[in-house]
Amino acid sequence: MWWSRAAIVKILCRPCRPFWLRWPGSGYGRRDIGVDQNTAWSTDEVRQFAGKAYAAGQKLAGAAGWSNTGATQTLLWGDFQGSGRTPYRVQVNLVGPTYKCSCPSRQFPCKHVVGLVLRWCGGSVDESDAPASTLTAPAAPKAPREISEKAVAARQRSVAEGLEQLDRWIHDQVRNGIAGISTDPYAGWSEPIARRMVDAKAPGLAGWLRNLPGYLTHDEWPRMIIEDLGLMQLLIDAYRTIDTLSDETAAAVRRHIGFTVARADVLATDPVTDTWQVLGYAETLEDRYTTRRMWLSGNATGLLVNVQSTAPSGASFDNRLTPGREFTGGVHLYPGGPSSFRVAIPDGDVPTTPIEQLAVTGTGIDAALAGRARALAVDPWLLRYPAIVTARPAQHSKPKRRHLVDANGNALPANCDDDHWGRLQAASGGRLHPILVEITTDGIDPLSMLSDAPPSRLTGPAVTAL
Repeated sequence: MWWSRAAIVKILCRPCRPFWLRWPGSGYGRRDIGVDQNTAWSTDEVRQFAGKAYAAGQKLAGAAGWSNTGATQTLLWGDFQGSGRTPYRVQVNLVGPTYKCSCPSRQFPCKHVVGLVLRWCGGSVDESDAPASTLTAPAAPKAPREISEKAVAARQRSVAEGLEQLDRWIHDQVRNGIAGISTDPYAGWSEPIARRMVDAKAPGLAGWLRNLPGYLTHDEWPRMIIEDLGLMQLLIDAYRTIDTLSDETAAAVRRHIGFTVARADVLATDPVTDTWQVLGYAETLEDRYTTRRMWLSGNATGLLVNVQSTAPSGASFDNRLTPGREFTGGVHLYPGGPSSFRVAIPDGDVPTTPIEQLAVTGTGIDAALAGRARALAVDPWLLRYPAIVTARPAQHSKPKRRHLVDANGNALPANCDDDHWGRLQAASGGRLHPILVEITTDGIDPLSMLSDAPPSRLTGPAVTAL
């Protein structure tokens, strides 16, 4: 279709409304928690906070049922008139964040909480004095529970007996061969021995065994099953001689078998104090529960650790940490030290600020694999190794293969779906960038792209979640 000169002039001369150009999560047009109430969270922050309630919250944000809304630098509150006679009372503590709502919903946060946050982000909540009833502070962590020596000995004896049965079962599978295994992944081939591990108080091994039938849909399922059976046998042998192992390896053995460590016990240890930059997160789904690993990097210590949180599918996680922000404080290492890669942070507010300059630098793929080899020497059952590699995305069309390639041409297969791959290509522009990844036995999982330059409107945010 051809446009006339008059039509073009009319369109170009038409007045337009100004708009703000900002990168999601960059800090421009975004609230700095506890500092300035006049700016709001970024879209990424609201989506992460809301989880699956985001769409429903969007519908309520513009609804006419809101009344008595207000905000301070740290609090939001308001009433929403639902279908009942009494309005729902909604409160959000922005430093955390924490929230509560009087509605009967079992979704956390509920759509009313998300709707109130979105109204505030849209400028529809005016600043006013805090109401008389405000959100209460989180309860102090419970003191570590004392466990009797008799209970510990009984647990160890139960696990040892269960491992002896698992040892015989593994030898039976190898002796009889696995070619006769039903190729139906739902047949429950390993379910009887998995139930025995539950009875033996070895839930880590029970979950591992229940995952084995899932390999049957893979072309290389015999190799995958034999590899896992071999690792289980190694775990059994390690537990038999656990007193001779290093503290880090012994902690890894207990962790993979399923011995849990109370969070209160971890918080009772001495913290590692540093400025911690939040680089990104990964999620895994298992047995209707989703586990999120939020990766942190210490500016001075150089430690790369994660804070884990687990929630039922569809529920929200601990949202105190957001990629692209940093905080100064202490974290507590789980048993195994830095090689466990897991830490706990105390309950309560975690005041964070946008990252001004990333303290981490990327390495080549060879260096990352060498680091993984050292980690495997301590924990041979390690499934995911975190690293920051400087690489670029590369895709081959025939056959369709995706890789991350470093400056020396070294490459690893990239394990990600089309959406994640598309975001990585768009964010990197096909150029070399530091990327937070988890290295697995099958390749590399890209989690977020990191910026070398200070965040700005031209260079983009310090962290781009994929």
